[in-house]
Amino acid sequence: MPERIDWYEMVRAAGVDPDAFEIDTLGTLDVPELGLKFGDVHVAVFPVEDGYRVHTADYRDLNPPVSFPDPQQAVQAAVDLVRVVARRRSQKADADLRKLRAWENGPDRLHAYFGLSYASWLTLPRVLMARMPDDWQYRMADLLAEWEDAWPEQPEIGTRVMATRDGRLVPMPRFLIDYRHPDLEAIERLRGPKTPEGE
Repeated sequence: MPERIDWYEMVRAAGVDPDAFEIDTLGTLDVPELGLKFGDVHVAVFPVEDGYRVHTADYRDLNPPVSFPDPQQAVQAAVDLVRVVARRRSQKADADLRKLRAWENGPDRLHAYFGLSYASWLTLPRVLMARMPDDWQYRMADLLAEWEDAWPEQPEIGTRVMATRDGRLVPMPRFLIDYRHPDLEAIERLRGPKTPEGE
């Protein structure tokens, strides 16, 4: 007979207290399934031919595209997915509240981001983006892909970034360039107190 799966211990092994979730051990011994609920976030783990899949109907774009051969790996992915969905819902709630302000439409917010500067470009260091949370990087990649789809005929020109201070050229800090070997100590000195650390 198949070995019985102890979902509770697997959730505990994933680094969380099982009591923090509503856990449903669904299915049968032959077809074991797990349902995780945290607040109004639901995630399911269920067997497929080549292992276990993890799925949420809340944000389908976050569902892992692969199956997991080991149920413990699937449970870890499910716990991580619950956290990501909960964070995204929180961010969406914050965004919805901000949208209630009549003046805060998309163009106004974008122009306001540039402040009173005459900047024509937005430049973000890759090494800092790589230290943002996984969900932020995922959404940023989606936005960049949407940007490229909207402007497929851009001029075939390159750009260069130069560092300035008080209007004068200065050497670019090395840690802002070397994204392959990030200087985490230098990067963390830039982090704001409310920014969660990236993966």
